[in-house]
Amino acid sequence: MKKISGVIALSLVLVVTCVSLALASGLGTVVVASTPPGASVQIGSMVVGQTPATLKLPEGSSTRLVLKKSGYKDKVVVVTPKSDKVTNVKVKLSP
Repeated sequence: MKKISGVIALSLVLVVTCVSLALASGLGTVVVASTPPGASVQIGSMVVGQTPATLKLPEGSSTRLVLKKSGYKDKVVVVTPKSDKVTNVKVKLSP
């Protein structure tokens, strides 16, 4: 029983530490624009907006954005936002 309690206590400390680090890192603002406008912005398989879009993303962490618009080639952009400034992303889509 003492061994299980120790494992649970250690797991709880690890979870609290991870949550604290995630909260401390904060979010940065990323403004995504495309030519032509109206492209969907995806992170993984999730659509998170349509250009022009303003996103809040974890600061200091690289995030892969995929812009998609019917009739145009997909465009991949990797951004690393900073909390103290707005990161502007301007993408020209190719037919």
